[in-house]
Amino acid sequence: MARATVTKLTYPERDPFDFPPNTDKVSYMGVDYTFRELTVAETDQAREDSMIDDKFDGRLMTRLMITTASLEPKMDLEKLAKLPQRLYSAVVDLVNELNDPEALNTTKDEDPGKS
Repeated sequence: MARATVTKLTYPERDPFDFPPNTDKVSYMGVDYTFRELTVAETDQAREDSMIDDKFDGRLMTRLMITTASLEPKMDLEKLAKLPQRLYSAVVDLVNELNDPEALNTTKDEDPGKS
């Protein structure tokens, strides 16, 4: 009779403030659009830059977050405005998911750094 073995996962040591970027992509018409998770400072900057005449513009903040998170191809606001709406919607969902604070609500046996 075979015995089951349990393997304990080990992770290489790293500086606790040196984070490898979490990334994900959206594929559309043969092109992969890759995005990364933002830092706290980048999110704060997008929030500050989305204030116009002392009013917060949530749409602009989302777009600034997307352009900052874009890796390949790199996007600016002008290129972002050219995306088809359904690709834009998928990108919004992806960037929001990458930066979702609820993603860290895991059980104690799960490691939120696994992807």
